[in-house]
Amino acid sequence: MDERAYTMASAIPNKILNSDGSITDFQGNQVDSTSLAYKRALAIPNKVLMPDGSYSTLQEVIGGSVSGDIFIVVDVLPDTGEENKIYLVPSENGMFDEYYWNTNNEWDKIGEVTIDLSNYPTFSQMNQAIDQAVYGALGGDY
Repeated sequence: MDERAYTMASAIPNKILNSDGSITDFQGNQVDSTSLAYKRALAIPNKVLMPDGSYSTLQEVIGGSVSGDIFIVVDVLPDTGEENKIYLVPSENGMFDEYYWNTNNEWDKIGEVTIDLSNYPTFSQMNQAIDQAVYGALGGDY
């Protein structure tokens, strides 16, 4: 991954604003942080617009079928693993390899976490497009 792009990218805060005004993480746990950046970050409203125009909460949409704790990040695979867990091990390309502990009591590699950003514009391409739009609309040179 491009280190500069990763460093400049904003992270989505693990904060959900609930209808009662409380703020929780994605699993419903109360959150608190001493990080000023975290405190200043807006919470994501816990409402999802459904196709019929109604609203649902994130928990209602996923219905408890998705566990937020399915992934375990480790530096190296342990001797044995837990059932129904995916272990993420750092790979040489800066991403992660995915493994699970199978019924034969062995590790199976099930995939790799990779991100292909080749179809996305670079920062300089975006800045150029913004300059063209702004200065072009004003009739100026960019």
